[in-house]
Amino acid sequence: LGHLAAVQFRGAPAQWHVAGDALAGFVLAQVLSVVQGVAFGLLLSSPAVAIVAFLGLPTAWAILTSMISRLGRVATWLDLDRATDPLTSGSMTGEAWAHLGTASAVWVLVPLVIGSWWLTRREIN
Repeated sequence: LGHLAAVQFRGAPAQWHVAGDALAGFVLAQVLSVVQGVAFGLLLSSPAVAIVAFLGLPTAWAILTSMISRLGRVATWLDLDRATDPLTSGSMTGEAWAHLGTASAVWVLVPLVIGSWWLTRREIN
């Protein structure tokens, strides 16, 4: 609907073709985002805190790495937003997959494992 509105009101060219690898990358990026939200929810055990952390921590990390130039190289490995950019554009390389795997491990896998462990050890009332 947004594309139709842009075509109609802004005179933008109507382009409906999406490359298959870009579409698959977009779906994978969305799945990673959902699993990251679940992982933060498991880890923090409070929906409000998990939502704030899910939105705030990656944003704070991106701001920090853009302000401190020495963290720029680390950010390519640990910033999930930067790591998913080649995925959604359909231009993944071997190094981009390594960046995505590392960032996913830090922002998705670690909170998911710790949160799952914490959930199985909690006392049920």
